[in-house]
Amino acid sequence: MRLKLPIGFAVPLACAAGLWLVLIYRVAGETDPNDPRFALHWLRDATLAFPVVLVAVWLALRMADGMLARRGERSPSRLSGSVTAAAIALAAAAAMAVEVPIRQNVLGLHSGAALPLPLLMLRDALLALVVTVPVSALLVAIVRARGPAKQAAETGARTTSRAAFLKAGAGGIVTVAGGAAALRAVSSGSANAALTTVKVPLTINEGYCKMTDGSPAFMRGFGIDATGAPMVPGPALGPPISSVPIGEVSFVLSGQPVEVTIKNTLNVDHTFFIQDVLDPVLIPAGQQVTFTFNTPASPVDPGTYIYSDADPVQRILGLHGALVVMPADGTRRPYVTRPGLQGPPTFDQQYLWVLHDIDPVWGEQARTGQPIDPATLLPRYFTINGVSGEQSVASRRNLAARTVNPDGTQGKGTLYRIVNTGGCLHSPHFHGNHVYVLTQNGRLPSCAGRPALAAGGVVAVEKDVFSILSMDTREVLLPWHTPYDQYPPYDPANSVNYRYPMHCHAESSQTAGGGQYPSGMYVEWELSGPLGAPKPLGG
Repeated sequence: MRLKLPIGFAVPLACAAGLWLVLIYRVAGETDPNDPRFALHWLRDATLAFPVVLVAVWLALRMADGMLARRGERSPSRLSGSVTAAAIALAAAAAMAVEVPIRQNVLGLHSGAALPLPLLMLRDALLALVVTVPVSALLVAIVRARGPAKQAAETGARTTSRAAFLKAGAGGIVTVAGGAAALRAVSSGSANAALTTVKVPLTINEGYCKMTDGSPAFMRGFGIDATGAPMVPGPALGPPISSVPIGEVSFVLSGQPVEVTIKNTLNVDHTFFIQDVLDPVLIPAGQQVTFTFNTPASPVDPGTYIYSDADPVQRILGLHGALVVMPADGTRRPYVTRPGLQGPPTFDQQYLWVLHDIDPVWGEQARTGQPIDPATLLPRYFTINGVSGEQSVASRRNLAARTVNPDGTQGKGTLYRIVNTGGCLHSPHFHGNHVYVLTQNGRLPSCAGRPALAAGGVVAVEKDVFSILSMDTREVLLPWHTPYDQYPPYDPANSVNYRYPMHCHAESSQTAGGGQYPSGMYVEWELSGPLGAPKPLGG
């Protein structure tokens, strides 16, 4: 149930803070003549405080979620745990202060100092913080330490639990055996961790997700986020995102076994499918299934892939995510060298963008068990990695920012892995510099009748806008240099930071809720100096 986690916090907080305040009242001689003995006095005040504390904790969790969403912290992390514990502690202390006028005006009891009511409330709130801060921190630590293994068992059929993000621990919804080590190894050019099995637990669940304008939309997901809502898109099939540095993505190496365990908490069957990699795997209602892919005997080619429910309707309702596979030799290239082609360019950073469309009408039809006609799709929200508009720009997983040096990083590039899990065509448009389209659905694009980067001459497909159909993938390279048509012109004596938008040229996708602009599929990229003159892409 959605109240399970708030209740789990409210009970010990009300009891602990109530005990502390009653103890202070008695030591200071501030009891009312009608107050019962110590134990009953404590029980009475804790009982009175409980509903107020419960509401305060629930609001604190919502507020903490909003703060973390604005920072782009959609996955469990140390920051999310610290912010949540602090919010709960402050809210519980305030609730204990609110209990004072209830006790005085409703029951006619006047425990506490003979102070004006506002000062008495402020004093009690500050005193309560002495207890609520350590108790909240302890509760968060205890629940997080229980680990993600128990997460699925405590999310009932057709429900989600806010406790999931705490139970996931520092590793988030995805736990990986050696996955982070593999990430660090590849980032440094080593492939020593290539055979370490990556273990990924997923949970099929459903519930309401908050859109950019605050409206709820019923969705399904392969994970549970920090609000207790479905995680859309689902967790990466790799190291937990909380362990991945900004400017990097969660990935596995080609031939590195990935063991996926999926628990279906719903009362209907679902499937798990990786386009071009894995045929649909049935996940029966209420059951758990484990399977392994990308083994040394059957490696997955380096690239970017979509995983989802094989039913397109279920995919659009939220059951989708992405898989990134890097070359087994640990090189920073999007794919391995192929016969007849030049070696692919290297990249310094990489970002994963999952483009998606959300139709709240479909969500309500799914919630009420009504059939859904795929032809009726009419999205009202458009997201990049589950966020839109200002939230997307604020997300450190969406916004690429880079300081370049004319003698070093100038001319290097950031690889964007872009997948379209929705039902609409989109057209990402980069302002500032053009991008080089390296792959389209894992294949090299053609230019003048031959593949890009063909041996014997560099032929690159350079675009400022390109289309991406439903279930398509693109890998594009954004070069870091002063734009060729920069205005005002580049001034080496007074270089400034430059920030450029990336938005979809399908104008409806720039809106949210049917008209709020620009609150849709929008993000930015930032280039800062010292900047040299424009320089072509370097390998």
